[in-house]
Amino acid sequence: YQRRVREVMSEIYHEKQQYRRCALHCVNNLFQWAKFTKDHFDQFTEELRNQPGSSKSFFNPHKSLFGGMYDVNVIIWALQKNGLECCWYDKRKEVKEIDLDSMFGLILHTSDDYIVWKKQHWTCLKKIGSNFYHFDSSSERLKTYDSPDKVHDFLNSIRDHKQGQILVVHTIAV
Repeated sequence: YQRRVREVMSEIYHEKQQYRRCALHCVNNLFQWAKFTKDHFDQFTEELRNQPGSSKSFFNPHKSLFGGMYDVNVIIWALQKNGLECCWYDKRKEVKEIDLDSMFGLILHTSDDYIVWKKQHWTCLKKIGSNFYHFDSSSERLKTYDSPDKVHDFLNSIRDHKQGQILVVHTIAV
């Protein structure tokens, strides 16, 4: 059993944090390979900015001035361009209502207020084989959940977080 776990873990792609680009790393971890680069995400911010009705301000509203820190619209745009759709999880509902077997994965967002700034972070949860893995680009190690009950406990902590959000990702039905 331990040998099989080691084999599966060696096949799992876990992109680590660089330059506050957790949204980029989150999406790559969800796809399980380096599908997107910073240039792709920067291009997506421009595409979004040029959409009818979008802000034409000097600053691009979809990314930070300091590099990285992309907003949720960029994540959704990247997923939609690749046959996936997202829907916000309604925090008033029980997390057990999320169908863990039919989803492509979950995008998780947490945000904490500090005195001068807001720390935001994107992570994802994906089922690979029979286990669920929490991909956090700022962590060296993956968190593994071997049962839906453990996943639900974890998701309850995200849901109950003051500014925690859950996006459910599915393949677009044709």
